[in-house]
Amino acid sequence: MKKRFVKGLLFVTALAAMTPVTTFAKGNEILASSDTKVISEKKIEKLSDWELRAARYEITARHGKEVYSEDMKEYFEGTGWYQPTESYDPTCLSEIEKQNLDALYREDLSRRQEDAKERFEENQRISESGDVQVMSSSYVYIESPLYYEDMVGTWVDNTDPEYPTVLKIWEDNGNFYGHYSWFSPGNENGIGFANTYTEWGKWDGYLDVAYENGYLSFHNTTDPASTVFANFQYDVMNDSLVEISSYGISHTFTKDDTFEYTL
Repeated sequence: MKKRFVKGLLFVTALAAMTPVTTFAKGNEILASSDTKVISEKKIEKLSDWELRAARYEITARHGKEVYSEDMKEYFEGTGWYQPTESYDPTCLSEIEKQNLDALYREDLSRRQEDAKERFEENQRISESGDVQVMSSSYVYIESPLYYEDMVGTWVDNTDPEYPTVLKIWEDNGNFYGHYSWFSPGNENGIGFANTYTEWGKWDGYLDVAYENGYLSFHNTTDPASTVFANFQYDVMNDSLVEISSYGISHTFTKDDTFEYTL
């Protein structure tokens, strides 16, 4: 039988998981005390996928951090207390809030990873039957959602800490943009002294984003009509962005909103 190619077999979009299935907590909050009390594992496990995301964003939204996904905007704008601000500072979070954020994120990520694992293994079983050849044996190509709220921020390839590559992503009026660069010790003439360093290859470009399957395309400029010079795929198993560039350059970025280049 002639083989055919299948990519992301049995892929289920995130839209089904975005619909709330239980009643909101009193006071228009999913977890009203997540800023003052450590959330139990048992309580987290009972949350639906949608509630898990909302409860996580709720912690930072109380301090003014903006949400970008349509379902999250609709929910938070209806709470009566959500007031986003450009001056949001993550250092304002308490240790309890940080602990709860981490626990909620780990559960969210674990669920997405389990889903990706099941789809990957199903792909392999079908491929072994000889009727279908999967697109790739890599988890990178198992499509998984990368929500806008998690995408915005700083992503770093810190394989060599002296020469990191950085991708910063932000939202502006419903559109997404990126700043791509790399750092090295010394000044632009290649001379290193004291604690000088240089940011090289600076690009500001428009980002085409398909959050439901984790695809990002980075344009040469902030004009959406400009050429795409690099593509990124979200690898849910490693919680990273993998670059696939037409120039043969490839990096793997992990999220690090606290990143600062230091020598």
